[in-house]
Amino acid sequence: MNQPVIKESSPFTPGRPVPKEFFEGRLEEFNRAVQIIKKTAAGNSDNLYITGERGIGKSSFAKLIKSYAEEKENFITAYTSLGGASKLEEVADRIFSCLVQDNQDQGFFGKLKQMFKDHVKEVGIGNLSIQLDFSDQDRQEMVKNFLPLLRKVLSEVGDKRGILIVLDEINGVAKNKRFANYLKSLVDENAIGHNPLPLSLILCSLPERKEEIVSAQESVARIFYPISLERMSNEEVISFYKRIFQSANHKWDDDALIGMAIISGGFPALMQEIGDATFYVDQDYLIDTNDAIQGIRKAAEIVGEKYLQPKVYAAIRSEKYRTILNKLAGDDLGMVFQKKAIVSLLDAAEKKVFDNFLQKMLALGMIAHGEKSGEYHFANHLYYYYIRMRAHQDQNHLRKPANP
Repeated sequence: MNQPVIKESSPFTPGRPVPKEFFEGRLEEFNRAVQIIKKTAAGNSDNLYITGERGIGKSSFAKLIKSYAEEKENFITAYTSLGGASKLEEVADRIFSCLVQDNQDQGFFGKLKQMFKDHVKEVGIGNLSIQLDFSDQDRQEMVKNFLPLLRKVLSEVGDKRGILIVLDEINGVAKNKRFANYLKSLVDENAIGHNPLPLSLILCSLPERKEEIVSAQESVARIFYPISLERMSNEEVISFYKRIFQSANHKWDDDALIGMAIISGGFPALMQEIGDATFYVDQDYLIDTNDAIQGIRKAAEIVGEKYLQPKVYAAIRSEKYRTILNKLAGDDLGMVFQKKAIVSLLDAAEKKVFDNFLQKMLALGMIAHGEKSGEYHFANHLYYYYIRMRAHQDQNHLRKPANP
């Protein structure tokens, strides 16, 4: 009996930004971002606001721009996650902490460390364990003197052409009117200053979070250039899979990659989960259709646990609604569906619980009412494509379109 192949390292990175060498698509959006960075480097500071659905790759795209600014335009950069932050002082704390922590492998790190020496806390061995500790008064001063402090950072590190700061996971501050007003005042103050700081800010959020910020301060829409990330095409997804499997010395059947592309729906988060699961399922370094089917099944469970709210996940897994959900995942129905169209597909037992099913899904926020009577739509594409992945757990083959 053959022993199973134990693979040590997957080339996929589910839950983490994709490495820049495997970045696929987004060329038009990337070129726009490059123009913004070049404009800032030339002394005319400009900013970006990246939006897109959950799982669409906003963080990966922002980190790609960050790498470009560092390597090609000689910027000092910081990627700042604001998850859990709700106050402006917390935002300032995290920005300056990340400016130090993100640059620990840079030649100018010693100068940064010296600049913040009164706040540096060593929590381990070597520079890679550096943390910064700011008091409430420190945070208030950082908010008050944000631009002068950044100017001092730029002066200390030497020959850098500008500063790029990414603000991601901004849910907690999106509704904070003070945060929105501060963004406007910061950009305006820098623009009219005698010697503007070459500073680019990048905000990343779901579209609804951007709407909240703009509602709090309409000028935010003016001072941030918008980039909306859409789902990738099947061709782009297939190209991504080919490049990444090739990097790990794997071959593939085209049908397998087509099926994986279809089920991923062009969402980088789903592409990564499906690819990673399929990579470990494979035993002969040839990704075939059977590997893809098993990988999709495994990925469906992982995606459900990671990306869906617990109550939604539990409802979707319910045997009571399972067959209805499978029919909702049909290729001919899509994101928007008519109640009567679904009813026509149901058997007698399913019809009895269908109204309860709709009310449950509406209450959980998985679906919403459409514009027409009897029309419904999935709340987001991620829910829809997860349902399709779940449906394939009950099937024995991948569906192949005539033109992927």
